[in-house]
Amino acid sequence: MATAAAVQPVCITTTALAEQLGTRSDKLMALARRAEDPLPVRYLKGKTRYGFVVVPELMEWLERNSEVRSDW
Repeated sequence: MATAAAVQPVCITTTALAEQLGTRSDKLMALARRAEDPLPVRYLKGKTRYGFVVVPELMEWLERNSEVRSDW
């Protein structure tokens, strides 16, 4: 019997991302507006609310903008 592979999400909304990261959406939008290495928030054409981030782009951005800490 074959097992079904888990479906990976293609994108995540900024609201859901803020919840997962333990922050607020307005903080994410501030990261998206910064000049250097902004959070890659996208919008569908004609939409100005409810941004989303493509997961592979998010993973690359997180690697550049977070750190692994072991000194807690």
